[in-house]
Amino acid sequence: MQPTVSAQFGDTLLYAWNFDEKTDVQRSVLFDCLMLWLAHLLWDGIQKKIFYRGVVSFGPIVIGDSNTVIGPAVSDAAAWYEKADCFGIFATPTCGIFINHLRLIRENIDYTEYGKDLGEICHDTMISAAAETWSKALTRYKIPLHQGDKEMWVVSWPYAARRCNNDDSNKAKIAFSTALNSLPRHLPVGVEIKYEKSVQFFDNWVENFKE
Repeated sequence: MQPTVSAQFGDTLLYAWNFDEKTDVQRSVLFDCLMLWLAHLLWDGIQKKIFYRGVVSFGPIVIGDSNTVIGPAVSDAAAWYEKADCFGIFATPTCGIFINHLRLIRENIDYTEYGKDLGEICHDTMISAAAETWSKALTRYKIPLHQGDKEMWVVSWPYAARRCNNDDSNKAKIAFSTALNSLPRHLPVGVEIKYEKSVQFFDNWVENFKE
């Protein structure tokens, strides 16, 4: 699951994975695994008082070197990654079309038929559980954007929070509250709304995905 390329530009991180020469079935599982990985990345960051905000895109890219990545997918991500008034990672509308297609594929997979095919890429614990976690690693939610709310696909970092707290939502909520309580008491004007909206997302996810 190592990214094909990873780069850092100031406070911006970029990860890219190669989905070429993969079947739709393989793509659907790999993409789910990436969403799980991102969910855990977000939760790990929250615990370290690092509140990531970004997007997932899908499409062609051209990799020049470790500091040169261009293409439609990069342009799509650049157009959306600062639009949200909350922290977290969501899929761009273009990527949402790709996700809808993958969901359709996943809902119609015969796992006995594709067992060998999937076995070649499902080689660690997190990936082997992908078939059970699709609906929890990614969820539809009205993201608060600068110019109004828009329903989009969102990486479910609350799922990672719950998994890391013995699948107990109350323990996860306490851990999240503890992380927020460690923030400076005087946040810049306008920043507090991002945390408030993120708390709302956490509460909404827990309510809709009870144990």
